[in-house]
Amino acid sequence: MNENNTIGFIQRNIINIASEVEEVVIAFDSIDRVMKLQNKFGHNASMTYYSLEDIDYFVGEAHNRACSLTFVGDALNAEKLLTVALNLLRHSTIHVAKQSRVICF
Repeated sequence: MNENNTIGFIQRNIINIASEVEEVVIAFDSIDRVMKLQNKFGHNASMTYYSLEDIDYFVGEAHNRACSLTFVGDALNAEKLLTVALNLLRHSTIHVAKQSRVICF
């Protein structure tokens, strides 16, 4: 499959070109819902929607955007993005998980 046709690639682009905070929050919320459904029905390698690279990107991006929103005073949306980052963290690679320990604790 062409990397440019994956759902992860498409959602990365949506996040990058979003012009409003709400668009970003909606994109991350949909990623979070897909991962929760995937967990609910069990992990099936043929039904993996996101690569580990995608998940690592989403964790970092959600965290960084949450920090930025905190600085501009948008605590509600920052909380939503940080929740997504923490929910996705357990699916990320060891490298990202180790770095998050340093940041979070």
